[in-house]
Amino acid sequence: MEMPKITGEYIDNWNYKLAGRVICIRRKGQFIRVGQVEIVSANGDFLWLRREGVEPRALFDKVEGYTAWALPDAPMLETPIDHFMLLAD
Repeated sequence: MEMPKITGEYIDNWNYKLAGRVICIRRKGQFIRVGQVEIVSANGDFLWLRREGVEPRALFDKVEGYTAWALPDAPMLETPIDHFMLLAD
């Protein structure tokens, strides 16, 4: 899939107030998806993007090489889950 012209700031700390934000997910420099963060694990290693249109809900894991990028001017959207999910390490 070709990388859309999306500029943004790399987000290293996934557990820092990402729920509700619209972000871009990349892996090995390749565009994967843009979406709204539904929930983030307490340790910040995993995040879920909400289902949007034909795109299903999706889980992304830092260990698998996924990176998150903030989108400038993207609105903070309301989400029904605005807290961190507590997962055992």
